[in-house]
Amino acid sequence: MTADGMAYGNNITNFSTSRAAAIVVDAILNSTTWASRMLYNAKPFNVKGRGEMPTLKKTVKISRRSQGQWVVGLENLNSSAENVTVQMEFNHTAYTMPVVDIMLESFAREGAGEDVDYPAFDYEDALDESVQDLSDAVYGVGTGKQPLGLEAIVDDGTNKSTIGGLSRTTYSTLNATVTASGGTLSLSKMATLNSTITDTGKNEKTTAIVTTYDIFDLYESLLTPTVRHQYKVLSMSNKHPMASSNKIGMGQGFNVLTYRGIPVVPDKACTAQTLYMLNEYYLKWHGRTRVPKKYKGFLKAVSLGKSVKEGQAVEKPSKYHGFFYQSPQMMPNQGGIISRFWLIGQLVSFNPRRQGKLTGITTV
Repeated sequence: MTADGMAYGNNITNFSTSRAAAIVVDAILNSTTWASRMLYNAKPFNVKGRGEMPTLKKTVKISRRSQGQWVVGLENLNSSAENVTVQMEFNHTAYTMPVVDIMLESFAREGAGEDVDYPAFDYEDALDESVQDLSDAVYGVGTGKQPLGLEAIVDDGTNKSTIGGLSRTTYSTLNATVTASGGTLSLSKMATLNSTITDTGKNEKTTAIVTTYDIFDLYESLLTPTVRHQYKVLSMSNKHPMASSNKIGMGQGFNVLTYRGIPVVPDKACTAQTLYMLNEYYLKWHGRTRVPKKYKGFLKAVSLGKSVKEGQAVEKPSKYHGFFYQSPQMMPNQGGIISRFWLIGQLVSFNPRRQGKLTGITTV
């Protein structure tokens, strides 16, 4: 039956139902695996000991010195000055997501005894959507107003000819290793890539392998000749097999995969047909943390913590994530209240040569 008067949208009908549907089940957002990992390990947008800066700068070494020499007597000694460093620079980018409350919907909800707090859901859902948009952006090439993504950083100049304001043609050490797989994934290709981008030292090794679910399955198939035997039984009431001492069974397949001790992470947002080997010591999201004085009455830093939404991650990320919340205010020309999430930061790598990827993977 259609009621007289204005037609309510889903913001009313979907949040005033029976208690059986009181928990909001997220059926839209994909797994933001690497974006969440990136936010969890975020760093401040500053220079050590100097606070936040307009531009994130760092001096990096781009070549070895050539003046060192072995001597046996009175040879002429090398004495030329050398420039072996350059300075990389990164500016922040900004993203915003509005949270809008319609006044007449609030009138309809008033006193209705909702089973779900819609404003609280709307707040968290907008924040989750923002993280989803960030997850998509961090695999991109940094086009338009977006931050740099993996396709810009893990690159040899094909997608992005400069990084940190410097030419990759002039400074080849700023190139990552990009290897066309020829369509197939193999352990030998993974080994070659990993050895190319790895060096001695505790921070010079790959920390995460990020790829698609399809490639994760392909990699698993390379490991399946090793079968794990387990004794399990599945009862009528249980959803998962349980260990049993008197039943014989065999299992195969893995929930967690590693390569040379490096976790292999599947991500729904990952670039198709691509396997990234990432050194996260040299790959960080740098987020703004301080609210400018004139905006302190309007903005506050967001605390990213436990979500009320079913199925969402509960681990709290770094406080340097770069999220801010703009306080609600009545719209001057419309019947509603608006607030906003802001995300201000940049994905930065001061050592792209420690990053690599295999492309064009379709089979094994």
